[in-house]
Amino acid sequence: MEFTKNYLFLISLITLFLGGFLVLAPNQVINLFFNDQTVATEFFARITGSTLVGYSTLNYLASKSNMAKLAGIAVYGNLSTLAAAAVITITYISRFDSFGWLIISQHLFFASGFVICLYKLSSK
Repeated sequence: MEFTKNYLFLISLITLFLGGFLVLAPNQVINLFFNDQTVATEFFARITGSTLVGYSTLNYLASKSNMAKLAGIAVYGNLSTLAAAAVITITYISRFDSFGWLIISQHLFFASGFVICLYKLSSK
């Protein structure tokens, strides 16, 4: 359970940083991936950021708990979100002006960590 708690804590920090950045400065992130800035993309970036702040809170609380069931819930929540996001991003890769591969890679990278968490939680 130690790996899972540490991974959830690390992900809580990453999602807090990224989520906060998306809420406070969405256009800097949008510029990395799209040449076109619209109110819709700014709105989407801010909503995504607020969702990441929520996941950060979930992950932080789960990382500080000693309940394997709570950790498992957090792991499944993160994994399902990342898997869906990877599929959606792959589907829309042609719409990105640049660095679309970066989003796909980070979704798959973090999802693989949650797969390891599931394996470790289930092997107890």
